Amino acid sequence: SGPGHVPPHIALASLTWGVENGLFSMEEIFDYDIHHCRVIPHVLLDMIRYYFPRVEGEKVAYPPPIIAEGGDFQYEFPSGNGLDNQEPPYAPGPPHWCTPEMAASGHWDGVCPYVFEGPDAGKYRHPHIAYAALEVYLANIAMPDKCAKTWLQNNPDFLDLDRITTDTPFPVMSNDSYARDTVQNWLGQPVLPWDYASDGPKAVEGVFATQLYFS
Repeated sequence: SGPGHVPPHIALASLTWGVENGLFSMEEIFDYDIHHCRVIPHVLLDMIRYYFPRVEGEKVAYPPPIIAEGGDFQYEFPSGNGLDNQEPPYAPGPPHWCTPEMAASGHWDGVCPYVFEGPDAGKYRHPHIAYAALEVYLANIAMPDKCAKTWLQNNPDFLDLDRITTDTPFPVMSNDSYARDTVQNWLGQPVLPWDYASDGPKAVEGVFATQLYFS
């Protein structure tokens, strides 16, 4: 039950097309009293299911972001072809570029750097950041007296130094000796054998469905 996992580029494409095609009015997309400057969740899901319908008993086959059917988001570069072949068509793979040894280890690839050399270097953009930017833009158009032009203005709680963060630590990386705000640090690869120490549990704010685990 529920929407299942929806990739961020699919939400971005659905919201973009939904607005362009007039599926819903701005008054139907936003409800400040309940959701503030965020798109109403069930309206977003209605858009997603309009463009990417679900067949009973089957998993939705979402297309990749770099083709027209997936939104034509040209800022995500799958690493399936490797650093030496960055020409479309891109082979499937994560946007993180790991060494062959790291890829073969089976560990999480999310700690490897984004493309850092070649024609695509520095061009990667998170599609969920693009979605947030579009949401801010639309909310400001719909409710200019309530919703500002930047995400942080609309979500000032994220600047609270006492806020419990939801980030996770990295494993030991090859370039940890460089300052954390340098390019050299960002281009580090995980040290093998994998060396990772997890933080303790955090109590984060949110709404969670527990019936699948405890019913």
